[in-house]
Amino acid sequence: MLLALLINWISQELHLNGYPALVLINEHVLATVIIILIVLTIILPTLVDQEVQLLTILLAFLWLGMVITAQLYGGRSSFTGMLASLLVALVWWEIMRIFYFICDF
Repeated sequence: MLLALLINWISQELHLNGYPALVLINEHVLATVIIILIVLTIILPTLVDQEVQLLTILLAFLWLGMVITAQLYGGRSSFTGMLASLLVALVWWEIMRIFYFICDF
């Protein structure tokens, strides 16, 4: 969350000083993607039935799609802001996974 707020603040400061604005990251999508990844990482290995695993993944994508649709139709963010949020969340996730395996918890 702090990363998204920092990027949004820098973008607004650059825009006010006459520089082209960066993409504003949507915090709702960022948090939703991170929560979904954490929940799927914890729950999916415990599920034995493949149909239940597939249903869980489909529900996670449906949840993310509903959040993105609500943010777009509400006029709170642009499509590029949504893509930037997804990218930041996935990069954060990969960095945390690498850190987890290096530290060998």
